[in-house]
Parts: sequence; structure tokens; C-alpha cells
Amino acid sequence: MTVTKRRAARDARSMTRTGTSFSRIAADNGQAALAALSVLTIRGDLLRAAVEDPLRADHVELFRMSSEKIEAFGLAGLAIVEAAGKAQRAWLGHCQAEMSQAVQAAGCLARCATPDRTIQVQADVAAAAVQRLASLSAVITELATASTAAALLPYHKRVTQNARRLARAATV
Repeated sequence: MTVTKRRAARDARSMTRTGTSFSRIAADNGQAALAALSVLTIRGDLLRAAVEDPLRADHVELFRMSSEKIEAFGLAGLAIVEAAGKAQRAWLGHCQAEMSQAVQAAGCLARCATPDRTIQVQADVAAAAVQRLASLSAVITELATASTAAALLPYHKRVTQNARRLARAATV
């Protein structure tokens, strides 16, 4: 299998993963939005009750309202930092490979005996660079989409857990 075919196969897998991540983000956001509506309704009632009678308020639930958000923001921030590290490694790997390609291209150009051959080598080098850049774009898009999904995961997890827990408590 040639380098171009391997790169195309890798890029296709990357685009498939990106599409899967987009689908998961959409589904999770829809589920989280419905769960958030439920949580906000129940917690709104708890807040009203706390204003009316602060001594009998559900202080545990009121505390959870802020502590859970802090935890979710921390986990989301960590996911973004991890994704930024992966993107940086991908970019640096690309830059390193491009430097190597530039050295090889310079050697090829130095060996060109005719202007026609020089033009052909330049065209080949440019076409290969565009292919590598497109491949990098697919990788960066995949990483960005995956980092979005990872950053939203703590919010989704917490809000859906809260919706289930508060719904059970409301029926008891």
C-alpha cells in the first residue's frame, strides 16, 4: 500500500471518528438539556422553599448546586488541557515531518538537470505538502471534536445523575 493510500485510509478513519463524535455530542446535549430542565425545575422549588424558610431548607442539595459545578468545570478544563497537549503533539510532529520533507526536496531540486525536471519536482513537492496538510487538518478536527465531547462529558454525567436522583427523591 502506498503512502498516499495509507494516508487516505487513516484520514477516512479519522473523519469517521469525527462524525461519531459529532453525533455523540448532539445526542448527549439533547439528553443533558432535558435532564437540566428537570433539575432546574426541582431545584427552583428548593430555592423558593429556602427563601421562604431558610432553617428548614435542603442545605445538602443547595451545597451540591455549587460543588458539582466546580467539579464539572475542573474536569472539563482538564479534558481541554489534555486535548490541547494532543493537538500540540500532532502539530509538532507535522512540523518535524515537514522539515524532513523540505530537506529531501532541497536534495531533489539540487539534482535536477533540466528546468522541466525542476518544475516537476516542485509540483510534486507542493502536491505532497497539500496532502499532508489536509491529513493534519483531519487529525486536528478529530482532536477538536473529541475534546469538545470530553469537555461536555462531566456536565452531561452530572446533570443526568441529578435528574435521576432528584426524580427519585420527588417520588418518595
